[in-house]
Amino acid sequence: RFVSPSALLQKLNLSELTAIIVTSVAPDQILEDFWEAHVAEDILPALARLRLRGRTVPNFSFMLDVPRINSLRNVSRMFRVAERMSDSGIGTILHLQASTRRDWARWAETFKSQSHLSAVALEFQTGPCHKEIGDRYYFGLVGLQDAVGRPLHPLVLAGAGRIRQMSRHFHSFTVADSTPFIKTMKRQLLIPIGSDKWKW
Repeated sequence: RFVSPSALLQKLNLSELTAIIVTSVAPDQILEDFWEAHVAEDILPALARLRLRGRTVPNFSFMLDVPRINSLRNVSRMFRVAERMSDSGIGTILHLQASTRRDWARWAETFKSQSHLSAVALEFQTGPCHKEIGDRYYFGLVGLQDAVGRPLHPLVLAGAGRIRQMSRHFHSFTVADSTPFIKTMKRQLLIPIGSDKWKW
């Protein structure tokens, strides 16, 4: 749709100074369509021409009710896409998927060997929206930062409910959540009801 950065910014009514980060969290079928087409149709070089500030790696699913090889294959695909994105000149933000301690240990090895990496993406809108799974992911992220031994900057998708937690464990972080947009469209307003409490 867009062949230049200015065309994209004009369509979105954004200033020429706006930096855009694309998130790649999507239903499985859309991600599979991307996987099938991203090399053959030169999608990544086309995205690079838009001079995005960054893009998260697609979050190919980790399912618990299928053989483990499925998750390992998806990790491999995430790394292949990450390498291709980076080679195309796109600022690459790794999307963390992990279901075992070994998965987190592998991420730690990756971040230790790539000292320039600091931004990571994690989403809480599908499986991790359930508190038990979400807590495992969240504290896995905290443990990853400890294991790496340097500050990480999480880009947390659908993570508005974890802002207080994030402020305790991370020097800086970004939360992307559609709740404010949806509430505004439904003509709701966020108002203070105490020194540290808010209500829609």
